[in-house]
Amino acid sequence: MPTRRSSPSASSRSDAGGGAAAATTAPRAFAARRRGGRPPGPPPSLPASSAAAIDAFLDAVWLEDGLAALTLQAYRRDLTQFAAWLGMRHGRALDEAGEPDLLQCMAERHAAAGATTANRRLPVLRRYFRWALREHR
Repeated sequence: MPTRRSSPSASSRSDAGGGAAAATTAPRAFAARRRGGRPPGPPPSLPASSAAAIDAFLDAVWLEDGLAALTLQAYRRDLTQFAAWLGMRHGRALDEAGEPDLLQCMAERHAAAGATTANRRLPVLRRYFRWALREHR
């Protein structure tokens, strides 16, 4: 019968990650994972205003509905992809998007993705823009 290995103690875990510095950043990293799984800072192709808008939206829906981390990650991924497409295609930030932009993006991306994926993206975008209207963005 195999023997079970015990997990390292808490003190050996904190020392392995770099001592006090790792211990002070751990809560922030955990909170970021819990709220959508992305470290601070926008991806290179994403306008800073779009990244800030996505962060604010995810914080709001996390506080309002307590969504699961995987749901928040999916929301972040879908919004980031749309914002990156909008920035590359039209040079605009997420809050500057209009209905024609949404329709064009969905038409282009639907050709490359299945109906299930498109149907999953629509509620995220709908919910984001509903929130943006409510917040006067």
